Formats: sequence, structure tokens, C-alpha cells
Amino acid sequence: MTSCRNRVALGLVLGLVVGPALAQTGKPTPLSPAPGARATAAPVRPAATIESQPLSNETAKPGEASVAPVAANELRPVDSESLGLLSEQAGGFGVNLYANTRRDIVEALLPALPAAVASPALQSLERRMLLSIALPPEGDRGQRGGLMPLRIERLYARGDLTAVLYRANALPAREVDGRIALARANARLLTDDLGGACQDARQRLTPPPVASAAPAARPAPNLFWDKLAAFCDLQNRDMERAQFGLALVRDQGDKDAAFFTLADALMGNAKAQVRSLPEATPLHLAMLRAANLKLPGDAGALNQPAIARGIAIHPGASPAQKLEAAHRAALYGAIAPDELARVYAQAEFQPAQVKNAFAESAKMGGVRARAILFRAAQEQTLPQARAEALRALYQLGRSEGDFALLARVTLPLLLEMRPAREQAWFAADAGRALYSTRRLAEAKAWYDAAVQAAGADRDAAAATLALWPLARLADGDAAAPWSGERFRQWRAAVEAGKPETVAPRLAMALLLFDAFAEPVIGIDFQALHRAPATQPAPMPSPLTWYGMREASAEGRVGETVLHVLVALGETDLARHSPIVVANATGTLKALGLEKDARALAVDAAIQAGL
Repeated sequence: MTSCRNRVALGLVLGLVVGPALAQTGKPTPLSPAPGARATAAPVRPAATIESQPLSNETAKPGEASVAPVAANELRPVDSESLGLLSEQAGGFGVNLYANTRRDIVEALLPALPAAVASPALQSLERRMLLSIALPPEGDRGQRGGLMPLRIERLYARGDLTAVLYRANALPAREVDGRIALARANARLLTDDLGGACQDARQRLTPPPVASAAPAARPAPNLFWDKLAAFCDLQNRDMERAQFGLALVRDQGDKDAAFFTLADALMGNAKAQVRSLPEATPLHLAMLRAANLKLPGDAGALNQPAIARGIAIHPGASPAQKLEAAHRAALYGAIAPDELARVYAQAEFQPAQVKNAFAESAKMGGVRARAILFRAAQEQTLPQARAEALRALYQLGRSEGDFALLARVTLPLLLEMRPAREQAWFAADAGRALYSTRRLAEAKAWYDAAVQAAGADRDAAAATLALWPLARLADGDAAAPWSGERFRQWRAAVEAGKPETVAPRLAMALLLFDAFAEPVIGIDFQALHRAPATQPAPMPSPLTWYGMREASAEGRVGETVLHVLVALGETDLARHSPIVVANATGTLKALGLEKDARALAVDAAIQAGL
């Protein structure tokens, strides 16, 4: 009976969130704000919508339970910290994610998780960590307030705004502390749910009855709530109350000139203009929207995914601002690749410009160059012409560090093409993009086409060598058998490249191969000897380095993944020491997360120029 009751309790924990999040087919459905929140049609769908991007190579089976066998004495009382959006079958890490893990370590690592991460493999790992249904680690919450505020704060930092709203709205009111309320209010401001944000302000500024008051993990930022309340009063045309609120903000010594200027504009001062706003906040963006004012040209730090997403959908942003912000938000996973494709498709170009996209892209540079090449590829129906446009776009991405994103944006166009001997010259680009997007079968088809044409086609032979290491890293023997001769040919091709690229590419490839136990020991390392003996590169702290190794050796999944994410941080993988990247890859593999390890290895190899 005890075991039965425990299983029922666990089912309740899972059902509180999985019930709404999963459709009857067992497939995750898009997240949405809580009932009662004002619905708005945002022109850009956030990548936080669970359907928008694959979270795992595993597919949930309809009707499968997500409960692993749990002994009667294993399960603690139902706790809101266990709530999540991903069962193990839907891509989560399972209910025992934090088994045998100290709470204080998890609470120290969660706030250090990176936000602006360009690697899709790392984005997936982090998102699944934050959304997994999992029993919390043992130990008292103490003064930190538990894991849920930390998880929601990191979801907001990543720009996963719908996940923030869904998670925060699923919690009992007594457990919505100042951190959760702040993340939810900012998410609402960025998604144009002013009514919901104002409701949050009223709740934070109205003291709850003593009997139902929950101990706060730390004091709420009252100045934010006072400013938001004053904005809400201005929107409600309650000028007397708004004036009182603005005076209260001034009395606290606030120096936010943009806030007061926007308040003047909302009170009817037609001359009130904000001409510069590099530190734009969600409140600033909402006030600009309400005042029907244009965003200043320098509005917002686009290295903050949430702000980038907010600007991408802001009606006051110029087309150029929206394009740049959407690209950056998609790079960090805050909006879905197919939505960035829609933004690219809507960019304004003259027909003559699109017709001469190659020359025009060279003049434009930046995001507009990507958009016009995408348009050119989209409008081409002949495989040869489309391949040429995609190749130009991919080369731009490889040289400027956003190849993985461009591969995802163009994936539907690429999948419409079929490998053919006459297009073997395009096999390296197509295969690289498909391995990057984890389309292993389609990538192998292009690799095989290159192999078949290699004897009579120099470009096909080069494509075969270029794809071979990616094929091995992505799918091992299933993609391409190990061959010492092929390895030597590939190494010779790398060494024939630009001198400054030889050592970094060889070092990354060799160490990644070693992480998967490939037989690279005994090869000629002469090219590496020509490189500097030491090279400056970010290194994790010793605590993170040894913590990752120890957690992996003892099978502590959650702690290991947290250490990997913190160790790699927001730095592009190619700028890390290959030793660090390979160690993280090998750690994931040793833990049994081989698909994640291979995905990370492919991301790192492509960023390193392979």
C-alpha cells in the first residue's frame, strides 16, 4: 500500500505540469500564458515553445508513463520543486536527475548557468536541465528559497519567456517569491501582457495576510515594483495616483532618466523623446510601446536573449533593428529557427537585389547579407542554383560563427534537395549542415554520394575528406568506418590549408577523436609541434573541472551536466582550449549521454573550422 501511495503521489507531481503540456498523443504542445492573461499575437514565436525545436534524439511514445520504478522509501513528499515540463520520454533527464547530489552544489551551479549560448547542443542540455521533471536533491532549502526560483531566473535569462510564464503560473501563489514574480513580470512586459504585469505589481505591493505570508528567499526589488505600478497607473489614466507613484520613485533616488522621460510622454508631453537607450529594460520597452514611440537606434543589449527577443517583436523597432535582434535571439535559442526564416523572408529588398544576391551580400555584410542569400536560395527552384546560394550562405556562417543557426534556418530548403553525382561539389556544405542539425541519415546520403563520385570528381573527393571526421564524430561506425588511410589523407588536406588554421583544427579534431576512443595515438603530431607551446584560452575553475570529473565518475547526472554547462559558459567552443571541450565531451559520453556528447563534438568541430 505504501508503494502504491508513493506512485500516486509521484503521478500527481508529474501530472500537475505534464498534463497541460502534453497533448493526448503524448507529444509536447506549445506553452502559453496562464488562463486569464491577455492574449496577444506576437509576430515571432519563441523557441521556448516546446514543439519549436527538438529537445532530444529520443521521441516520446503516446501514452507512455514517465515514472521510473521508485521504491517505497525513495520518494519524498510531493514538492513543487519537482515540477517541470519534460518527462524522460519527452527529452527530460528523468525523475532521478539529482539522485545522490548535494543541494548546496546544485544551488551554487544553477545561477552560474550561461544565457547567451550559440551551441545548439549546449542549448538543448541547459533547457532540458531547467525543464525536466525531477525530484529535488536532498537537503533543506534554507535561505535560498529552493530550486524553482533559480530555474525560472535562468529560463528568463535564456529568453525562454513562455516557459517562464508557464512555470510561474503553475505554482501556488504562496511559492511565488520576489525572484519568480520579477521574472514573470518582465516576461509579461516583453510579450505585451501589460495587464498581467500590472497584476503582479499589485500583488507585490499589497502585503499578504500574515497567516498566508511565505518567507521570502530575499527581499523583492521594491523600486522595480514601484516603477511598474506608476506605469500601470499612467496606462489606466489615474494621474493622481501615477504622480504619487512617480514621486515615490524619485524619493528613492532613482536615476533612470529614460523612465521619467517616458512617463512624461505618457502624460501627454509630445516633446518627450528618448534618444539613447543602450541599457533598455523590459519596462522601458513596454513604456515605449505604450507611448507609441520608436526605439532609439542603440536600444538594448542584444547579448541578452530576452531583450533581443523583445526588440525583435517590438512595434517601435525599425526593420533593421528587428532583423538584427531576431537573428541574435535565434542564435541564442530565444526564438525558433523557422521564425527567423520568416523574418529573413520579410526583409525588404528590390527584385534586382535578390537577383544579384551574391554581389549584393558582399556589399551589405552582416545580417542583411544572410537574409538576401536566404531569399535567393528560397526563390530558386533549380537544385544547382539553390545549392550555390546555400553554399554562399554557409560559407558566411562558417567564417563568422553562426553556421549552426543558418543550417537550422535553411533546413527545409536543404531537405527538398536530393544528393546527386552532379552536385557532389555541394556535398561538403550540405553534409556539414545536416550533421549540424542532427539529420544523420540525410547527411550520410550526401557523404555516400561524395564517396561514389570521388574517383572522377576532385570536388567530390575533397568533400569526402571534409565530411569524414564529422561523420565519425556524429555517428561513429554507422556513418563511416574508421580508416587509418582516410585519417592520414584528411590530415594532409588540413595541413595543406592556411598555416594559421592547421594546428587549431588538428588539435580540436584529435582531442575529440580521443574522447570517443578513436585510435589516434601514434600518429605524426608534427603539425601540432609547429603551434605555440601554450595558447590563451578560457579555462574553468579547478572546482568546476574536478567537480565535473567526480560527478561523472559517480553517475550524478544533474550535477555533471551543470558542471559541463558552467565550464563551457558563453564562450564560443572554438575559443576554448580543445582540452576543455574534449573533456566535457568525454564526460558526457562516460555518463551515458552519448548522443549529447556527439552533438557537442559536432558543434565544436564545425566552430573550429572542420
